[in-house]
Amino acid sequence: MEKYSFDQVHKVWIRPGTASISYNDGDESENYLAHVLENAKDVSSTSPELVPAIKDWPSEYHLSATRHNLLRFCNVKKRQRILELGAGCGAITRYLGEIGAKVVSVEGSLRRASIAAERCRDLANVQIVCDNIAHLDLEERFDVVTLIGVLEYSQVFIDAEDPVLKCLQIARSFLNENGILILAIENQLGLKYFNGCKEDHLGIPYFGIHGLYEEKTPITFGKKKLKEKLKHAGFDGIHFSYPFPDYKHPSVILANEALNHQSFKYADLLHRVRHQGEEQGFPHFNENLAWQAIADNQLLPHLANSFLVIAAESEDKLGTLPWIACVYSLGRKHEYNTETLFKLGENRRITVCKRPQFHSHSSSDAELFVKHEPTIEAAYMEGRLYVVELQRILQRGGGVEDIAHWAKPWLDDLKAQAEIDKNGVLSLPGDMLDAIPTNIVMCEPGSKFAYIDDEWSIHEAVPFFWVAVRGLVIALASSAPSSKINDRSVRDLISSILAANRYSISHQDFATAVTLENKLQQQVSIESQDFALVLESTVSILCKTYTNNEEAMRRELVHADNEIKRMKHAVSWKVTKPLRLIANLPKHIKKISASFRNAE
Repeated sequence: MEKYSFDQVHKVWIRPGTASISYNDGDESENYLAHVLENAKDVSSTSPELVPAIKDWPSEYHLSATRHNLLRFCNVKKRQRILELGAGCGAITRYLGEIGAKVVSVEGSLRRASIAAERCRDLANVQIVCDNIAHLDLEERFDVVTLIGVLEYSQVFIDAEDPVLKCLQIARSFLNENGILILAIENQLGLKYFNGCKEDHLGIPYFGIHGLYEEKTPITFGKKKLKEKLKHAGFDGIHFSYPFPDYKHPSVILANEALNHQSFKYADLLHRVRHQGEEQGFPHFNENLAWQAIADNQLLPHLANSFLVIAAESEDKLGTLPWIACVYSLGRKHEYNTETLFKLGENRRITVCKRPQFHSHSSSDAELFVKHEPTIEAAYMEGRLYVVELQRILQRGGGVEDIAHWAKPWLDDLKAQAEIDKNGVLSLPGDMLDAIPTNIVMCEPGSKFAYIDDEWSIHEAVPFFWVAVRGLVIALASSAPSSKINDRSVRDLISSILAANRYSISHQDFATAVTLENKLQQQVSIESQDFALVLESTVSILCKTYTNNEEAMRRELVHADNEIKRMKHAVSWKVTKPLRLIANLPKHIKKISASFRNAE
């Protein structure tokens, strides 16, 4: 750091005369973020204090506790020397500092570098440098260099014949002999872009797919081209992994090894993955189902929405990942977050290891409504996830009878294990709270299914209809709506499904389910919605979002507006314009007359 001096005002290291780059998320967004961090007591990567401050996509991107999921198992270790190229506002920087690494984090925007410094204000092992990556002048070499959401901006901020290659070469130049590069970037050919999502950097649908990038625009690549760039830059060891829904807020990460295991149904892990952010647009098809066919045809490596790449000068310097897939819980309070790792053992058998992501709840079991026991190590259950068939049924346009037929084996299995309790209520054992369709594997067609992922229980018996109602709500919420049931209320649909299977649910049963589900969500979830409102909403709203009906309605309005714009640009609209003018002529004459009268 000899050529840099410490700026006491911005709390960053900077060279005299360094010009701040122009990249930002907007003055209002970044000033808001700075204000939030300056006034927060807890600025840690999982701070519950920062969650209420999330109000839009920029604040979610920088403050969400899920950002660091990307790096939890990238072989980043305590006391390693890490160079982060492109710190942004410090979300990843904060995590790297918390694990005990010695971090030098570089950000070209002075304001963003200052925000990153504020995020890491209590971490003496983190230094924030304000400089353009192209001009970075450090003598130190590092164990790890990161380019997370940065390489795509090479053409904008690096002046070279091949800015992308130059950026990779710069990153490599700062690695020590055994160092590794960690790179995260969107896939130019990601499935979400075929599905109408806007290109992340330019906000235009199909921009990347059409290959419209120019010399001074951001740019992304498909897997083949990205691998060629890395090879050209001197990285001969390259391991690809695939974060979902993307690298920004990953809830699932698949390693290449997962895609090559014959018995591993990795597409099932994507059954309820959803996009976040402003690029979402209005989908043309059900991506979660599309991944099933894509997996069957071994195309996922080329259609994944993002890449997570670990690269080194040679293959032997990479080592091996301790997992083939990992899954992170989302939307829960800090103490209930879990990570589920799928590991290969002897004879390529898969073991499932679920454990707390951080620490257990400090309260005693007696003080809690639900008991959380996530520590599980079990053999992987081969078979198809039960809820995937419901997704297919609804995608085909299935109605109540179809859903009821699908639900019958599950409901009958619950009934077989239920008993009348001392209060005369049909109830299940306390450890069957999570015996719901999203936690069921069909081992073979027509065979008895197996329950998985049973991390929740309560001290007393569980009302049968609570499990039935919550199971159907969660299963429907993970699916795309069917035109035959779109306009029905969730409560009415569930009543019909149960009635078709000869289960009569009373108003009191629904009231009990609402009370108990609200109590569960208030204990566990970061943001919980009154379960009564969920049941009274329409199925179309539920299928789009389980936790935020207002957002779903906003998206519907955006879609309607886009459809109007599309119609106005259609040939048929232009051809019929003279007819519409004639039809509306009396109205225009009336308006003009009224204007003259008002003027008088």
